[in-house]
Amino acid sequence: MEVDLKSLLKSFRLSVPQKRLLNAICREPASHLYSTRYMVRHDLTRGGIDSALRRLRGLNLVAQEDGVWQIVPPELRKWYQAVMDCDWERAEDLRFAEMENPYFWKIGINSIYQECLEVFRDFDNAMRWLRAPNHSLGGRIPWDILETVEGVDLVKKTLGRIKYGVYS
Repeated sequence: MEVDLKSLLKSFRLSVPQKRLLNAICREPASHLYSTRYMVRHDLTRGGIDSALRRLRGLNLVAQEDGVWQIVPPELRKWYQAVMDCDWERAEDLRFAEMENPYFWKIGINSIYQECLEVFRDFDNAMRWLRAPNHSLGGRIPWDILETVEGVDLVKKTLGRIKYGVYS
């Protein structure tokens, strides 16, 4: 499935510390994110790394590969590196990438979860909505249709309608 990496990354609405850590990992993949030199070089703090890493890992944007923290998947890593290098022509060439459905689905699930929390502002309400039949989805339960990319898209559109006050 072709994915617009720029839009995908933008949809996560990363905080400044999260962007800072993502930039650091892109520029300098490391096995020790908490080393003093690494933190100083990239203007990071222990608390900032803790919370940013938790979110970036939860979104499946970073992972340890062979003991080194890196951006995953490789398509996103290459595009982000071109952006960080200000190689705009290369970045535009890499912006739309074919990604495997299972990985994209996993990212989609995490973005649904984030969107649910934003829309319902409460974990219990978000989970209740995800597990209840929904008229806009033909009576289907949002959680049950998240098994496919198409299902993720439908649920995401329904959440967008709720967010902007369109009946769902």
